[in-house]
Amino acid sequence: MTGDVIPADKWEEQNTGYTLPVLDELLYNAKVTHPKLKLYNYKLQIQEVERKLKFQDLLPTINVKANLLNKGYDLLNGIGKAGFYDNNNKFGIDIGFAIAAERGAGRI
Repeated sequence: MTGDVIPADKWEEQNTGYTLPVLDELLYNAKVTHPKLKLYNYKLQIQEVERKLKFQDLLPTINVKANLLNKGYDLLNGIGKAGFYDNNNKFGIDIGFAIAAERGAGRI
């Protein structure tokens, strides 16, 4: 291209009201509205949820059970009495750990 090309004077007068969009705005709009980029964002969110779920599998579990079979609504009435621990009440604690913790940790 040579330096001999000069735009007409009328071109500047006709195009003064038009401003070019800022590059950051264009990139943000493409990021928000482009379907493939939305798809990858959804995939990243799904993988984050799966990572958190796999981490929860490594945590120990503790379950405490108590079946109090006293008469009436006052369940703690017979605690100090002699027959409280005989046959009417059942207590239990279940503790569980992930046996293959190293395998689970590798998936996180």
